[in-house]
Amino acid sequence: MSTQRPLPPIDAPAAPEHLEALRQHERALPPVPTVAMACVLVGAALAQVVCLLIAEENLRVLYHQFTVDMQMGKGPLAPAQLSGWESTSLKLGAFAQPAMPWVQNMGALFLYFISKTFSATARARGWFRRAFLALGGLGLAVALLPMRDEYQSWGMVAAAVGAIVAGLMLCAPSAPEP
Repeated sequence: MSTQRPLPPIDAPAAPEHLEALRQHERALPPVPTVAMACVLVGAALAQVVCLLIAEENLRVLYHQFTVDMQMGKGPLAPAQLSGWESTSLKLGAFAQPAMPWVQNMGALFLYFISKTFSATARARGWFRRAFLALGGLGLAVALLPMRDEYQSWGMVAAAVGAIVAGLMLCAPSAPEP
């Protein structure tokens, strides 16, 4: 059973106190889940750092982009001929690869503090939610580009999923049913 009083019918004149209570209830939003968002974003950043450290270890083994077989003299030393799209995506991946972890982590940190401070209205939460989702989408798009090491892609995916989950935490609650 509900403990709330039923609202007066629309035909009945409403008292000013009732109208003011309705306006205050309409504007009220629960607080931003800052602790949960911080845990998700820190976890995603740590996963990305671990993946980047694993990738650095592999890059030392693959010195000058030669595989272990090539260094032992068992493989071809000439790189394979790539099509136009493959070479373009490799160049774009090589350009975005070093900057993307910084963009993801600093962007998530900036959006976290700004959304924590300015998410008092449902409209502001909607904008910050879209910004987190856009950051996650950008991270997923760059992670799909071919990288020198697959661990870097997995790190970008982890950070992108963290941004998307943080964005989904910012959704404004729906109106309660009467």
